[in-house]
Amino acid sequence: MESPIPSRVSFPWRPFVYGAVVLYLMLDLHFLHGPLHHVIQRKMAGETGGEQAIAAPGDPGSVVATVNLRPITRNDLDRAARAHLYRQGVDYARASARLRLQARIIALENLIGDETLRQYTRLKRVPVPDGLVERRYAEFVSQFPDQKAFRARLAKQGMTEKALRKEIAEEAHQVLWIESKIATALEVEESEVSAWYEANAEKLRVGEAVRAAHIFLSTVDPEVTGQEERIRKLHSRILEGEKFEDLAADNSDDPRSKKKSGDLGWFTKARVPKDFSDAVFAIPAGHLGDPFRTKLGWHLVKVVAHAPARVPELDEVRAEIRAELANSRRVSAVKELMRSMRSRPRVVYYERAIRADREPEASALRIDNFDAAPEGRIRGEFSGKMIEDSPAGS
Repeated sequence: MESPIPSRVSFPWRPFVYGAVVLYLMLDLHFLHGPLHHVIQRKMAGETGGEQAIAAPGDPGSVVATVNLRPITRNDLDRAARAHLYRQGVDYARASARLRLQARIIALENLIGDETLRQYTRLKRVPVPDGLVERRYAEFVSQFPDQKAFRARLAKQGMTEKALRKEIAEEAHQVLWIESKIATALEVEESEVSAWYEANAEKLRVGEAVRAAHIFLSTVDPEVTGQEERIRKLHSRILEGEKFEDLAADNSDDPRSKKKSGDLGWFTKARVPKDFSDAVFAIPAGHLGDPFRTKLGWHLVKVVAHAPARVPELDEVRAEIRAELANSRRVSAVKELMRSMRSRPRVVYYERAIRADREPEASALRIDNFDAAPEGRIRGEFSGKMIEDSPAGS
């Protein structure tokens, strides 16, 4: 027989408890930064060599700063500080203690910016065109007179060829990533191009120009004599019917124009030395001038055509104006992007490791005008602002 007393309705305790636990975890981890948050932070730091995995300040592997728990080591800082002074023509080993410390502070801020950018760019890879890295590598190597000098530079910077290629590849990717992020900010409307042209057309005025070709005999080397006699003989041979272009290719000391049979293309007075332009612009179009001398040597010039000064039409300069307007926005767009990124990471400095220079007098200096200060001081916490593709952990 069914009881007349209604049975007690069971309350859904289990879902309620589960939900409360999940809510607590979310608040602890993401909003309140409670005990569980700190336990996980310490665990991550220990695994990644971050804030809690600190070697002795003087050790090359000691941490000078962390960016979202990613360490920047003293070895990284040493190399970056040397490179910073090298670009200014200063040998790090011979620099004063104060100059070395200043270089370390500047280099560290750059490393923090680089690491922040690296964390963002790794979230969304941008394709690097085939051959770009090899071209950049070849351009870098070409700055040195020979392989010996190139390898000496690498050794001085504590870098290998493999590491250099990797750095170039990463830099190329970062540049392309930045370009993809600021592309919208660089877009230029046709109305902007037209407005700029109307306001600045007179500034685009091109002076009188000529198109000419020349045969050049240098007099820079005092041991080379008889150049005047040679140029006058060449002048006579042209008047007698020989081709100017053939004689220019065979005799000119100008390596660039001789490959083009002496052709200099179009140029204005502003683009060439005065002692050259005064003589050339006086030669009528279609005529060969008499030999003349400048500070550099003897010249024999044939003027092909003259063009009067004029303001170019908009269609002629549209692409240049568009590029100029885009470039004028590029600096501010990049600064804004970097500012937005730098407002996000959690950066921690370790002053003793930063000051741990090989030279004791540098280590003894205080860091003034630098917001690192006490060991483990946090320079910046994450703000509420989010930007697209913010790194994990932000």
